[in-house]
Amino acid sequence: MKFFKLLLCLPILAATAQVKPKSVDYKITEATVFLSGAQLKHEAKVGLDAGTNLLVFEDLPAQLNKNSIQVKGGDNYTILNVKHAHNFLRDKKNSPRITRLTDSLEDLRLKLDMRRGIRMVFEEEKTMILANKEVRGDTRGLNVEDLMDLADFYRDRLKDIEMKLIDVRLEEKKLNEEIARVDKSLKELTGTPRHTSEITVEVVTRSKTTASVELNFIVQQAGWTPSYDIRSNALNTPVELTYKAQVFQSTGSDWENIKLTLSTGNPSINNTQPILYPWILNYYSPQMSDKKRQTAGAMPQYRNEDKEVASAQLEEVPIAPIYKSTLVTQNLVTTEFKIATPYSIPSGNSPGVVEIQKHKLNSNFKYYAVPKLDKDAFLLAEISGWDQYNLLAGNASTYFEGTFVGESFIDPATTQDTLSVSLGRDKGISIDRKRVTELCKQTVMGGNKKHAITIEISVRNSKKEAVNIDLYDQIPLSRVKEIESSLSDAGEAVYNKETGELKWSLKLNPGESKSFRFSYEIKHPKDKVLSNL
Repeated sequence: MKFFKLLLCLPILAATAQVKPKSVDYKITEATVFLSGAQLKHEAKVGLDAGTNLLVFEDLPAQLNKNSIQVKGGDNYTILNVKHAHNFLRDKKNSPRITRLTDSLEDLRLKLDMRRGIRMVFEEEKTMILANKEVRGDTRGLNVEDLMDLADFYRDRLKDIEMKLIDVRLEEKKLNEEIARVDKSLKELTGTPRHTSEITVEVVTRSKTTASVELNFIVQQAGWTPSYDIRSNALNTPVELTYKAQVFQSTGSDWENIKLTLSTGNPSINNTQPILYPWILNYYSPQMSDKKRQTAGAMPQYRNEDKEVASAQLEEVPIAPIYKSTLVTQNLVTTEFKIATPYSIPSGNSPGVVEIQKHKLNSNFKYYAVPKLDKDAFLLAEISGWDQYNLLAGNASTYFEGTFVGESFIDPATTQDTLSVSLGRDKGISIDRKRVTELCKQTVMGGNKKHAITIEISVRNSKKEAVNIDLYDQIPLSRVKEIESSLSDAGEAVYNKETGELKWSLKLNPGESKSFRFSYEIKHPKDKVLSNL
């Protein structure tokens, strides 16, 4: 019976072995890019013969995740088998950009060789002239006119050679710089493995037909990072937040005019649900590695009574391994951004910028200043409502009135309901801080020295509109019993006794100025000197 079954299988095996593989002409049409990794969708139309067909997808990324391969077919054929293999004998086809850069590099090197040859000719001519500059004549000497003609020849020709050598050296320098730039770009594009992957799909159909095939898989050499632009055109107007993505990929294949989806998910994270195991209490027993034990010497021997006074500590003793997914607390919900406009993302180390969304957010503007550290006032935009747009942690470039003013960082995990963004310095507000000399005194009483200090802060609004400004200062605190610090006069400031901080919240009309003073006292032993008073 087994022999009879084998005979029935032999024609099928023979037919499959005689099938000629067909190379599939495919195109990358969609990419779902995760924070780390991307799922690529390839589409192809292929002609199928009646019976078994072997479809080969060539020049695929060498490091694709073979466990993520999915092939979708149509109703007019059946997929029998899918195989993945590395092809170390076939180099990946160069993209048009790589071909252009390679041709450009060869052309530049040829020009450089030509310039070097020209320079060598001029240098040899210069050497020959200098080697034959000695003038020889008969006993009567050379005619003066002949000597002058000869001197003119040497001078003019050497001058001409030197000028041409300078020109050639400048051309060589420019060519070397251009070669370095092109070579760097080429290395960035060709940094991926040169071998490729192949996926062979075995299908069967009843009759000759044209079929559509869809191939999907995940690659790790891709991802995206969020970034933001925060723009404000004027005070008391909504702030525009532009949510962007820096999309990068080094798969070795350019993504040309594809549908792009950005996902906050991460397929590389273990998605196994965490399991809560019993939490066992135990006495703490310090352990030391063999290396530390050798360097530390013999461990001290404890008596029984010493063990009784040792403090017991809580120790988590896992009975089973803790999965990495238990550390992930923010990616409970995945958000996807489907980009309406097709994008092209070339393979290489230079990321492409993709605009995700734009939002106009309500904001309150106020000024912030710490004149003790910096006498400039900083304009802050306190933005509300930002937390409903699924933002991720990322760098933000800030612009005010069309001018770039700096960078900040948005971290939704730590930022409160209101996001404060600095819009830069405003020279329209003048601030001055100084000691009031006549009110700053030092006195000695018994064994102590006493310092009385008064600070005056002046603020002027030179702008055409009223402004709100928060001013901050401080008095020193003491952690030493013998040193006493106390606030004598807060000068209408709100005082935080725990931190020593003083805060004034002011509203200044156009052209208005305000001044205020605060005083504090320091007392310490007279034979001690304070290092940072």
